[in-house]
Amino acid sequence: MIKNTVILFILFTFPAFAADDQVCPLKMKNIPATTPTSQFTISDDLQIVTDNKTGLMWTRCPWGYVWQELGGCAIDSATKDAVGASDVTVPWLDALHITELASDNGYFGISDWRMPNIKELTSIIERQCASLALNQVIFGASFDRTVLFWSNSHVLDDAEIWVADFSSGRVSSAGAANDYLFRLVKDVP
Repeated sequence: MIKNTVILFILFTFPAFAADDQVCPLKMKNIPATTPTSQFTISDDLQIVTDNKTGLMWTRCPWGYVWQELGGCAIDSATKDAVGASDVTVPWLDALHITELASDNGYFGISDWRMPNIKELTSIIERQCASLALNQVIFGASFDRTVLFWSNSHVLDDAEIWVADFSSGRVSSAGAANDYLFRLVKDVP
């Protein structure tokens, strides 16, 4: 009884402690959170998050995934089928085309989606995390094969594109023919 009372006291007295403790399972010591959970507002349907610091609205999961009620992202076959994609990782030009379709068709009831530039994409990297460099409370962690994400930023030409690696938090370039994940973003109206 006393143990349960202490736990409830901690949770109700320090609610941010419980939520922020789940941001990443393995944290780097002495590095403050760069994307604290309190910085985001989650939509009622749990599919969209708004970064109150940057003024950007993000899909909570990569394209082709949906947020599950119990937390985390899971592949959504209906989304893939709607655009005729065979997988959730796609070449860069396909990602641009799918982004255009998502915007035109009101993905999650919202239009004006775009693929983020590399600076926008890196704004959601969680530098405090030692393995998956992502706030897992906000953006989940259920990606099957890759944690490389396309940006809409060219390195020198259409052949090389900047990508963010959410396993390490690094930015690198990749050939546009590679298959990676992507996430949609828009400015908050």
